[in-house]
Amino acid sequence: MENGEDTLGAFLNIEGAFDSTSFDIITNEAKRHGHGATMCQWTGSILSGRKITAVFAAENLEGSVARGCVQWGILLPLLWSLDVDKFIGGLNNENGCYRLGYADDIAILISGKFLHTISGLFQETLNTVQQWCDGTSVSIIP
Repeated sequence: MENGEDTLGAFLNIEGAFDSTSFDIITNEAKRHGHGATMCQWTGSILSGRKITAVFAAENLEGSVARGCVQWGILLPLLWSLDVDKFIGGLNNENGCYRLGYADDIAILISGKFLHTISGLFQETLNTVQQWCDGTSVSIIP
């Protein structure tokens, strides 16, 4: 903006970031980041081995967790970051886009001299966001 260019931006909140991410995506991304096989297996076991219990009156209902990150401690943002890191990193290289992510929030900015051009590039970037959401079972909060 200091150079007199236009900037388009979107500030996104990922719905289901922590509770909808598949175990396979998390463990595959851990492998891609160079985590050892034992660590990936341990992480997968922590995620898939969780049990939940609902108690109402005198009734207990037990079940297993099918997806999502643990909801406590420092492991939650780390595991989510493994999933979203590849996506955010790819956006930086696409269409001259600047991106920044924190937890389940992502900011995307594209600047340029011609508004028509950057609006087209911005739409392509938003299409990439939608493809990523479709592939990871998360969505953007409207």
